[in-house]
Amino acid sequence: EPNLLCGFAPPEVYERASEAVATVGQCSVLASYHGGALEEKYGVPFIREHFPYGIEGFESWYLQISDIVGKREEALAYIESQKQKYLPSIESAREQLKGKTAFIALGPGMAFELLKVLRDLGVNVVHTTAYHFDPILDGGTPDNSPIAVYSKTHDDLDISVGDAQSHEFYQLIKQYKPDFLISHAHGANVWAARQGVISVEYAAGHHCLYGYGGVAELGHKIVAELKNQNLIKHVKDRYRSPFTEKFEKGAAFAFLNASA
Repeated sequence: EPNLLCGFAPPEVYERASEAVATVGQCSVLASYHGGALEEKYGVPFIREHFPYGIEGFESWYLQISDIVGKREEALAYIESQKQKYLPSIESAREQLKGKTAFIALGPGMAFELLKVLRDLGVNVVHTTAYHFDPILDGGTPDNSPIAVYSKTHDDLDISVGDAQSHEFYQLIKQYKPDFLISHAHGANVWAARQGVISVEYAAGHHCLYGYGGVAELGHKIVAELKNQNLIKHVKDRYRSPFTEKFEKGAAFAFLNASA
Protein backbone atom coordinates (compact mmCIF):
# COMPACT_ATOMS: atom_id res chain seq x y z
CA GLU A 1 0.00 0.00 0.00
CA PRO A 2 1.68 3.24 -1.10
CA ASN A 3 1.85 6.17 1.29
CA LEU A 4 2.36 9.28 -0.83
CA LEU A 5 4.50 11.97 0.79
CA CYS A 6 3.83 14.91 -1.47
CA GLY A 7 2.89 18.56 -1.39
CA PHE A 8 -0.38 19.27 0.48
CA ALA A 9 -0.47 15.74 1.94
CA PRO A 10 -2.39 15.68 5.27
CA PRO A 11 -0.46 15.25 8.56
CA GLU A 12 -1.58 11.63 9.02
CA VAL A 13 0.34 10.66 5.88
CA TYR A 14 3.57 11.85 7.49
CA GLU A 15 2.62 10.25 10.81
CA ARG A 16 2.63 6.85 9.07
CA ALA A 17 5.89 7.38 7.17
CA SER A 18 8.05 5.56 9.73
CA GLU A 19 5.92 2.40 9.31
CA ALA A 20 6.97 1.91 5.68
CA VAL A 21 8.93 -1.14 4.51
CA ALA A 22 10.95 1.15 2.22
CA THR A 23 11.11 4.69 0.88
CA VAL A 24 11.33 5.41 -2.83
CA GLY A 25 11.24 8.71 -4.66
CA GLN A 26 10.50 10.14 -8.06
CA CYS A 27 13.56 12.40 -7.95
CA SER A 28 16.73 11.68 -6.01
CA VAL A 29 17.21 15.35 -5.16
CA LEU A 30 13.70 15.92 -3.82
CA ALA A 31 13.54 12.59 -1.97
CA SER A 32 17.01 12.58 -0.43
CA TYR A 33 16.33 14.61 2.73
CA HIS A 34 13.15 12.87 3.78
CA GLY A 35 14.22 9.39 2.71
CA GLY A 36 17.58 9.79 4.43
CA ALA A 37 15.93 10.93 7.67
CA LEU A 38 13.51 7.99 7.70
CA GLU A 39 16.40 5.61 7.16
CA GLU A 40 18.61 7.19 9.80
CA LYS A 41 15.99 7.64 12.53
CA TYR A 42 13.55 4.77 11.91
CA GLY A 43 15.51 2.19 9.91
CA VAL A 44 13.31 2.47 6.80
CA PRO A 45 15.47 1.44 3.81
CA PHE A 46 15.82 4.25 1.27
CA ILE A 47 16.16 2.91 -2.28
CA ARG A 48 18.63 5.33 -3.83
CA GLU A 49 20.57 3.69 -6.61
CA HIS A 50 17.89 3.62 -9.30
CA PHE A 51 14.51 5.22 -9.80
CA PRO A 52 11.90 3.42 -11.91
CA TYR A 53 12.79 5.10 -15.20
CA GLY A 54 13.94 3.17 -18.22
CA ILE A 55 14.49 -0.56 -18.44
CA GLU A 56 17.57 -0.83 -16.22
CA GLY A 57 16.25 1.59 -13.63
CA PHE A 58 12.79 0.04 -13.41
CA GLU A 59 13.98 -3.55 -13.08
CA SER A 60 16.57 -2.70 -10.42
CA TRP A 61 14.11 -0.54 -8.46
CA TYR A 62 11.27 -3.05 -8.64
CA LEU A 63 13.42 -6.02 -7.66
CA GLN A 64 14.86 -4.15 -4.67
CA ILE A 65 11.35 -3.54 -3.38
CA SER A 66 10.30 -7.14 -4.08
CA ASP A 67 13.29 -8.46 -2.14
CA ILE A 68 12.39 -6.33 0.87
CA VAL A 69 8.82 -7.69 0.96
CA GLY A 70 9.75 -11.25 -0.07
CA LYS A 71 8.03 -11.28 -3.47
CA ARG A 72 10.88 -11.61 -5.98
CA GLU A 73 9.23 -14.37 -8.03
CA GLU A 74 6.07 -12.30 -8.45
CA ALA A 75 8.19 -9.32 -9.45
CA LEU A 76 10.09 -11.29 -12.09
CA ALA A 77 6.80 -12.52 -13.55
CA TYR A 78 5.47 -8.95 -13.72
CA ILE A 79 8.65 -7.71 -15.43
CA GLU A 80 8.33 -10.44 -18.04
CA SER A 81 4.70 -9.46 -18.70
CA GLN A 82 5.76 -5.85 -19.22
CA LYS A 83 8.44 -6.90 -21.70
CA GLN A 84 5.92 -8.82 -23.77
CA LYS A 85 3.46 -5.93 -23.67
CA TYR A 86 5.75 -3.00 -24.50
CA LEU A 87 8.88 -4.23 -26.29
CA PRO A 88 7.24 -4.14 -29.77
CA SER A 89 6.30 -0.48 -29.21
CA ILE A 90 9.78 0.33 -27.90
CA GLU A 91 11.39 -1.34 -30.92
CA SER A 92 9.15 0.71 -33.21
CA ALA A 93 10.30 3.93 -31.54
CA ARG A 94 13.94 2.82 -31.67
CA GLU A 95 13.71 2.23 -35.39
CA GLN A 96 12.32 5.71 -35.99
CA LEU A 97 14.89 7.35 -33.68
CA LYS A 98 17.91 5.58 -35.14
CA GLY A 99 20.78 8.03 -35.63
CA LYS A 100 19.13 10.84 -33.64
CA THR A 101 21.07 12.88 -31.10
CA ALA A 102 19.81 14.49 -27.91
CA PHE A 103 20.86 17.11 -25.37
CA ILE A 104 19.51 16.88 -21.80
CA ALA A 105 19.18 19.95 -19.57
CA LEU A 106 17.62 19.15 -16.19
CA GLY A 107 18.35 19.00 -12.49
CA PRO A 108 20.65 16.10 -11.54
CA GLY A 109 17.83 14.07 -10.01
CA MET A 110 16.28 13.63 -13.44
CA ALA A 111 19.04 14.41 -15.96
CA PHE A 112 20.76 11.06 -15.51
CA GLU A 113 17.49 9.16 -15.26
CA LEU A 114 16.38 10.58 -18.62
CA LEU A 115 19.80 9.76 -20.05
CA LYS A 116 19.21 6.07 -19.28
CA VAL A 117 15.76 6.17 -20.91
CA LEU A 118 17.17 7.71 -24.09
CA ARG A 119 19.88 5.03 -24.19
CA ASP A 120 17.07 2.44 -24.07
CA LEU A 121 15.61 4.15 -27.14
CA GLY A 122 18.90 4.00 -29.03
CA VAL A 123 19.35 7.78 -28.98
CA ASN A 124 22.88 9.20 -28.79
CA VAL A 125 22.99 11.70 -25.91
CA VAL A 126 25.72 14.12 -26.94
CA HIS A 127 25.72 16.18 -23.74
CA THR A 128 23.98 16.29 -20.36
CA THR A 129 23.69 19.46 -18.33
CA ALA A 130 22.85 19.21 -14.63
CA TYR A 131 21.83 22.53 -13.14
CA HIS A 132 23.45 21.63 -9.81
CA PHE A 133 25.19 18.63 -8.31
CA ASP A 134 25.86 17.43 -4.78
CA PRO A 135 27.44 13.95 -4.73
CA ILE A 136 26.34 13.29 -1.14
CA LEU A 137 22.95 14.92 -0.63
CA ASP A 138 21.71 13.99 -4.12
CA GLY A 139 22.43 10.30 -3.58
CA GLY A 140 23.17 9.60 0.06
CA THR A 141 26.82 8.71 -0.60
CA PRO A 142 29.22 9.53 -3.46
CA ASP A 143 28.82 5.93 -4.73
CA ASN A 144 25.07 6.47 -5.09
CA SER A 145 25.22 9.88 -6.75
CA PRO A 146 23.46 10.06 -10.14
CA ILE A 147 26.76 10.26 -12.03
CA ALA A 148 28.33 7.37 -10.10
CA VAL A 149 25.32 5.11 -10.69
CA TYR A 150 25.29 5.84 -14.41
CA SER A 151 29.04 5.35 -14.81
CA LYS A 152 28.84 1.83 -13.36
CA THR A 153 27.63 0.59 -16.73
CA HIS A 154 28.63 3.44 -19.09
CA ASP A 155 31.83 5.42 -19.53
CA ASP A 156 30.98 7.78 -22.39
CA LEU A 157 29.36 10.50 -20.33
CA ASP A 158 29.85 14.10 -21.52
CA ILE A 159 28.46 16.45 -18.88
CA SER A 160 28.60 19.94 -17.46
CA VAL A 161 27.16 21.30 -14.23
CA GLY A 162 25.56 24.61 -13.36
CA ASP A 163 24.63 25.73 -16.86
CA ALA A 164 21.51 27.72 -16.13
CA GLN A 165 23.50 30.63 -17.57
CA SER A 166 21.86 31.52 -20.88
CA HIS A 167 25.07 32.47 -22.67
CA GLU A 168 26.77 29.17 -21.74
CA PHE A 169 23.80 27.06 -22.76
CA TYR A 170 23.48 28.96 -26.03
CA GLN A 171 27.06 28.04 -26.91
CA LEU A 172 26.61 24.41 -25.86
CA ILE A 173 23.65 24.00 -28.23
CA LYS A 174 25.72 25.57 -31.03
CA GLN A 175 28.60 23.21 -30.27
CA TYR A 176 26.67 19.93 -30.13
CA LYS A 177 23.85 20.66 -32.61
CA PRO A 178 21.47 17.98 -31.27
CA ASP A 179 18.32 16.84 -33.06
CA PHE A 180 16.28 17.57 -29.95
CA LEU A 181 16.50 18.79 -26.38
CA ILE A 182 14.85 17.38 -23.28
CA SER A 183 14.38 20.02 -20.62
CA HIS A 184 12.02 21.48 -18.06
CA ALA A 185 12.03 25.17 -17.09
CA HIS A 186 15.28 27.17 -16.76
CA GLY A 187 14.76 28.64 -20.25
CA ALA A 188 16.87 26.01 -22.03
CA ASN A 189 14.13 25.23 -24.55
CA VAL A 190 13.92 28.89 -25.57
CA TRP A 191 17.59 29.09 -26.56
CA ALA A 192 17.39 25.74 -28.30
CA ALA A 193 14.36 26.86 -30.34
CA ARG A 194 16.21 29.96 -31.53
CA GLN A 195 18.77 27.65 -33.09
CA GLY A 196 16.21 25.36 -34.68
CA VAL A 197 16.36 22.59 -32.09
CA ILE A 198 13.02 21.19 -30.95
CA SER A 199 12.31 20.67 -27.25
CA VAL A 200 10.60 17.71 -25.65
CA GLU A 201 9.24 19.04 -22.38
CA TYR A 202 9.80 16.75 -19.42
CA ALA A 203 7.38 17.09 -16.52
CA ALA A 204 6.76 14.22 -14.14
CA GLY A 205 3.17 15.28 -13.63
CA HIS A 206 2.41 15.09 -17.35
CA HIS A 207 4.28 12.02 -18.57
CA CYS A 208 4.75 8.58 -17.08
CA LEU A 209 8.33 7.39 -17.42
CA TYR A 210 7.94 4.32 -15.23
CA GLY A 211 9.10 1.01 -16.61
CA TYR A 212 8.71 -0.32 -20.11
CA GLY A 213 5.51 1.64 -20.69
CA GLY A 214 7.29 4.88 -19.84
CA VAL A 215 10.08 4.17 -22.32
CA ALA A 216 7.53 3.51 -25.06
CA GLU A 217 5.55 6.66 -24.24
CA LEU A 218 8.57 8.95 -24.27
CA GLY A 219 9.92 7.37 -27.44
CA HIS A 220 6.76 7.96 -29.44
CA LYS A 221 6.39 11.47 -28.02
CA ILE A 222 9.86 12.31 -29.35
CA VAL A 223 9.00 10.76 -32.73
CA ALA A 224 5.88 12.93 -32.91
CA GLU A 225 7.80 16.09 -32.02
CA LEU A 226 10.47 15.40 -34.64
CA LYS A 227 7.78 15.11 -37.31
CA ASN A 228 6.32 18.52 -36.46
CA GLN A 229 9.08 21.14 -36.66
CA ASN A 230 7.34 23.88 -38.59
CA LEU A 231 7.13 26.29 -35.65
CA ILE A 232 10.78 25.78 -34.68
CA LYS A 233 11.85 26.36 -38.28
CA HIS A 234 10.07 29.74 -38.35
CA VAL A 235 11.55 30.72 -34.98
CA LYS A 236 15.06 29.99 -36.24
CA ASP A 237 14.50 31.85 -39.52
CA ARG A 238 13.38 34.98 -37.68
CA TYR A 239 15.86 34.88 -34.80
CA ARG A 240 18.46 37.65 -34.63
CA SER A 241 21.35 37.09 -32.25
CA PRO A 242 21.79 39.69 -29.47
CA PHE A 243 25.42 38.66 -29.01
CA THR A 244 28.58 40.17 -30.45
CA GLU A 245 30.45 38.55 -33.30
CA LYS A 246 33.35 37.79 -30.92
CA PHE A 247 31.02 35.93 -28.56
CA GLU A 248 29.36 34.02 -31.39
CA LYS A 249 32.76 32.69 -32.46
CA GLY A 250 33.76 31.74 -28.91
CA ALA A 251 33.34 28.48 -27.05
CA ALA A 252 31.15 27.59 -24.11
CA PHE A 253 32.72 28.54 -20.76
CA ALA A 254 35.16 30.91 -22.47
CA PHE A 255 34.54 33.55 -19.81
CA LEU A 256 34.97 31.02 -17.01
CA ASN A 257 38.24 29.76 -18.48
CA ALA A 258 39.48 33.29 -19.00
CA SER A 259 38.87 34.23 -15.35
CA ALA A 260 40.70 31.10 -14.21
